Amino acid sequence: MTFSEKIGYKVGSTVAKFKNWQVASWVKITVAIGILALFAGLVYVSYMLAQFIAFVAILALVISSKNLKNIPLSNDDDHEKYDFDYSLSEGYRNGHSGDGYYDSNDIKLHD
Repeated sequence: MTFSEKIGYKVGSTVAKFKNWQVASWVKITVAIGILALFAGLVYVSYMLAQFIAFVAILALVISSKNLKNIPLSNDDDHEKYDFDYSLSEGYRNGHSGDGYYDSNDIKLHD
């Protein structure tokens, strides 16, 4: 017997017992309404839990995006740090071999 067959058998036997239950019909109605209310409450709680999880996830994204505003998204400002100055003026500058003294032929003289 598979799992679904076992569940079907148990539900069927429970319904048969409920139908043959020897109590007043208003008690049966009250119990049925109570069971439906519990099921509806379970559905509502799971729905609200899903909304709460989505809210927390969105809130975390918003907070993290505020922290990411200081991170540059492009390299426009960084090129000055890493580009070499290839001008042929003599003196101490940042050249192709790093910082140092260069002559007019772009040859590094000494550090």
